[in-house]
Amino acid sequence: MNTPGTVPSVQSAWETFVHTKCSEAKHAALQVYESWMKSQLDGELPCDSDEIRLVQQTAIEESMRLFQEETFGVSAISSEKYLDELTVGKQEEIFFVLYERKEEEIKENKQF
Repeated sequence: MNTPGTVPSVQSAWETFVHTKCSEAKHAALQVYESWMKSQLDGELPCDSDEIRLVQQTAIEESMRLFQEETFGVSAISSEKYLDELTVGKQEEIFFVLYERKEEEIKENKQF
């Protein structure tokens, strides 16, 4: 960034800041989401799919709130990529939880 004989690029510095800020916010939001899902569903599976969706909705709301707070001041266009990655990560998580639940139901049915 500060190469001798060159003029520092404000745009490059801002892009680096946005990348770092959004990456950290995405990571923190994913941690909130995963923590919420685990704390609410730990020992509760198998359970009704509607119950899982309600827990997931609250987890999404909390993680999105955190992401928005952490990226305050960064334009929506600049943070959109990170928000998309965050959303895809959450969709994968709910499918994983539902898949595990289905596996547990199958195992329980085989025991009877």
